[in-house]
Amino acid sequence: MSLSRDDYELASLAFFQATIGLEKSLRLHFASEDGPFAYLFQEAITKKLVTDVVFSEVRPFEDGLLRLLKNREVVTTTHCEALAVLIPELRNQFMHGTYLLSPEYLYLTFHLREIADVLKTRERANAFN
Repeated sequence: MSLSRDDYELASLAFFQATIGLEKSLRLHFASEDGPFAYLFQEAITKKLVTDVVFSEVRPFEDGLLRLLKNREVVTTTHCEALAVLIPELRNQFMHGTYLLSPEYLYLTFHLREIADVLKTRERANAFN
């Protein structure tokens, strides 16, 4: 992740790895190996485990991400709600071969890490061992 600060071509790889980390954190927190990533992400927001307060900085989305959000025809009122729509969509695009290239993914990576950091996973991780 630190290398992508200077070379934004690496930001999409850091984003992909952060997405995997967030998904695992959500699964550990909810003690669920089942269920779609998007559902678990939305559940964390619905239960107010994740709010906009967790972010060190909230910046407006760049045009490409705004278009993607508008194409989903979902009304979001918070940054977290927007991320809950965007991140699963971007994850699926990346997994199906669309290479995401934008310096914006570095900021999304930070946000995913900040979300993962607020989830309680230690107790749940021990339950899986």
